[in-house]
Amino acid sequence: MKQVQQIKRQETLKKWLKVITEQRASGLSALSYCRREGIPDSTFYYWQHQIQHLLLQQQEQAEKKTATSLVS
Repeated sequence: MKQVQQIKRQETLKKWLKVITEQRASGLSALSYCRREGIPDSTFYYWQHQIQHLLLQQQEQAEKKTATSLVS
């Protein structure tokens, strides 16, 4: 069951990453883009925050891995 939830979360993250990428490419502000697409801006900002947090975690993990390999 946990694996199914992880897969669903990954798919949701992919969907929202695409939406956020499209918003940035559109040249519109996030609010204007959300209004145009009929997306609640609070939902957009929530997923934007989630993705930013995930990317920061991945960057930190990569930096730790690099630092560990340099020490070894």
